[in-house]
Amino acid sequence: MKKSFYIKWVLALTLGELVGFLSPTLVGAVGYLIVREGTVVGTILILLLAAIGGLGEGAALGFAQSVVLRPRISSLSRRNWVLYTAMAAAIAWILGMGLSVLGDPSRLHPLVVVGYFLIAGPVFLLSIGFAQWLELKKHVVKAWKWIIANAIAWPIGVMIPVITIGLVPDKSPVWVFIIAAMTGGVIMGVVVGMITGRFLVRMMHQQDI
Repeated sequence: MKKSFYIKWVLALTLGELVGFLSPTLVGAVGYLIVREGTVVGTILILLLAAIGGLGEGAALGFAQSVVLRPRISSLSRRNWVLYTAMAAAIAWILGMGLSVLGDPSRLHPLVVVGYFLIAGPVFLLSIGFAQWLELKKHVVKAWKWIIANAIAWPIGVMIPVITIGLVPDKSPVWVFIIAAMTGGVIMGVVVGMITGRFLVRMMHQQDI
């Protein structure tokens, strides 16, 4: 049972990111084509698009997770789980784009960069796990472990699409960036699913859920 649940969980995150990562990828492509960087309007649009992309990704991810969770935790609110995940993903995307809209990080004052990461870093690390904990704590004892699980998994996972996109030459067509982003997003789903799945299986097994 534990192995079956674990496999379903990993598959759910993989499919959730396959569908969900379409949102920030397509929104990002639109932003690349229409946003003029370095302007106030451009900055606002970038952050708005980041929020929209994050909402789409989070909703798809949360729904995919709920499909696996509901048969084991029947009292889990799918609406809350999806809503909290979507909102947390939007916040994470805004924070992820926040530093770049301030300018080239290599040209910013070191104190600005350090200060940004000191403030935004913990929020990013805890966003998904804390948001889902708000619902999970109603059904699982020691649900705080879920915050730790996600704080470990997501920084590792997020680096994957950053790397796949970074490998694409700057002047490549937009569709090449889209493929690179989607590939990285799917691999990210697998990695995050494997890490969080281990925590989740143990948490549920301890309570015989």
